[in-house]
Amino acid sequence: MKKNLLVLGLLFSRLLSFGQWSNDAGVNTPIVVKDESQVVYNAINDGTGGLILAWGDDTGSDGQAVFRNKLLLQRLSAAGFKQWGEEGKRVSESLNHTVYGFMVPDGTGGCFVAWVENINDDESTSDIYAQRIDAHGNRLWGNNGVVVCNSPEEQYASNMVPDGAGGVVISWTDNRSEGELSRHVYAQRFNGGGAAQWATNGVPVSDNEGDILGALVYPDGSGGFTVLWNEETVADDVYGSRTYWQKLNLNGSRKSATTNTLIFDFAPSANFVDLAGFVPDGAGGFYVGITTDDDVTAKLYLQHVLNNGTKTFNNTPLGIEVDPSIGRPSEVPGASYLDYQVNMESDNAGGVVMAWTGVRSAEGGYFAQRINASGTKFWGANGVTVVPEFIQYLGAMGLVRNQGGDFVFLISKGTTFGNSLLYAQKISAAGAVQYAPGGNIVSSVQSPKFGFMIPFADNVAVIWSDLRTFDGYDIYAQNVPLNGVLPVRFAGFNVRYENQQSKLSWSTASELNNDRFEIERSNDGRLFSAIGSVKGSGTATQTSHYSYSDPEAFSESGYLYYRIKQVDFNGDFNYSEVQPVKVPLLQASEITYYPNPVTDKLMVSFKKPSDQVQYSLTDISGRLVFKRSDQYTAGPLEVNLTTVPSGVYILSVKSGNKVYNERIVKK
Repeated sequence: MKKNLLVLGLLFSRLLSFGQWSNDAGVNTPIVVKDESQVVYNAINDGTGGLILAWGDDTGSDGQAVFRNKLLLQRLSAAGFKQWGEEGKRVSESLNHTVYGFMVPDGTGGCFVAWVENINDDESTSDIYAQRIDAHGNRLWGNNGVVVCNSPEEQYASNMVPDGAGGVVISWTDNRSEGELSRHVYAQRFNGGGAAQWATNGVPVSDNEGDILGALVYPDGSGGFTVLWNEETVADDVYGSRTYWQKLNLNGSRKSATTNTLIFDFAPSANFVDLAGFVPDGAGGFYVGITTDDDVTAKLYLQHVLNNGTKTFNNTPLGIEVDPSIGRPSEVPGASYLDYQVNMESDNAGGVVMAWTGVRSAEGGYFAQRINASGTKFWGANGVTVVPEFIQYLGAMGLVRNQGGDFVFLISKGTTFGNSLLYAQKISAAGAVQYAPGGNIVSSVQSPKFGFMIPFADNVAVIWSDLRTFDGYDIYAQNVPLNGVLPVRFAGFNVRYENQQSKLSWSTASELNNDRFEIERSNDGRLFSAIGSVKGSGTATQTSHYSYSDPEAFSESGYLYYRIKQVDFNGDFNYSEVQPVKVPLLQASEITYYPNPVTDKLMVSFKKPSDQVQYSLTDISGRLVFKRSDQYTAGPLEVNLTTVPSGVYILSVKSGNKVYNERIVKK
């Protein structure tokens, strides 16, 4: 079923290694898989055909009693090979807790990176640092980077852009006055050698202090920089906002002696008006998405602000109406609200592309529109449908324009946080949908995920934090080729519980060298073991249908999870999506395992054993380690794991007509 597929080798010594992009949506490419959590912060195109990503690593505490988080970087080649060692490169030797990091390319294959460090264990003081990393992963600005701002109280880094002269400009909000409602906006510029070009601890940008939520810096189109920020206002528990900007010269001085320019002033109102995203227009101005929300109906607008502050879209007081209904009611205990999401991206032609969830039908949907600087809608009066279904729970993660000029959308589908799947959809510059109506699968592993996309080479890379194991978030990635097709040819997969069995049915649209399907089952939707197989059709161009029945359908949680592993004649394989099914409950006390973790011999004790016991051990990727059958006499069953390498495994034990699966850790 796959052609020229390089199968990913999973080496589970608690750190996965890989040599190339995986083409399997059921496996994906592991970037960092370790104990505890790895949270991806940012990723960029390195400018030479590859990627650089930044993440927070909370493994270990550097000998400290207080938890510390480290900031690490990894560079990937266009083929998916790690360039900076197996574990990446730390940006600093500091033992302070790092809470965030963001990057821009340096133009030579490396990057500039800035981050926030909590100086006190109670997180009452934080400072901002920056570093430059070259294409080989070397630190160029000292072991601990350079100080951006270490004034008293807290600083919150917001944004960083290249300065056009080999350096960078960084903006942030600052509490050096008093309290979180007294924040100011500051900025600092560094040259390529790491020397600060403006005043120590930055130049003040905002004149008024208030509840400033963030600051965006971008080139103003005339050799300087615009800093844009939003300030929240409140009156009688009703919220509004004001948006300001200030323009700076290359030396940090203001281009105008006047105070900050007020761009928007949305007074506190029950019909809450909010800003849904900013996109610079490339000429010193910007596009901004605007939403109105009265808890019954939400509307989406687009406004274009020129470099001189003029608002050009005057169709309505808020600009162009993009969609009059962009949310649907949701409820949490004690409150109700409208649930909607908006994403924006430059079209690289002076215009903008907007994407949003909407409720034009009972099923809802995810829609997009392209609008130029004159306010012309390119994709019809109502836009195009990216996905014709309501994007539940995590929703849309973003959109990018690839180097071919098309727009790729990243979509997370799932009814709960624990079962989200990733899909991609592509829209041409002219507004034509390129992939299947529901999008093409990127990750078929059901697990909590959050991440984003980066265009690189001729493709798009999706990078995300993924809770598919028991030891915290790990980082995975997937290369989405231009045609968006990964080697999964499943046309459908369904599971239902009927007549005391799980009934599985699936179909394929086509097959190439397909040897067999292996049916895998899990108690938690993450760790799977094989329970049976069905012969494939070899090579077929027409739709083929298959089925399998599992008579041992019961679990401790009341749910089982199934997936189909398709295996080629040469051993290559891929996976279907994971499908859950509700089944009868099984009492956990019927079988016990000890010790776990285990060093050599694992003991398995049954409450009601049968005469014959069969058991098998598979690794966490589903590969069979061994399968055995023993005559049961008395006492616990002894499973010898002495020769099994250290790692995480699934022990599947069949006693009578029941099968028990347990996660085993071999030390």
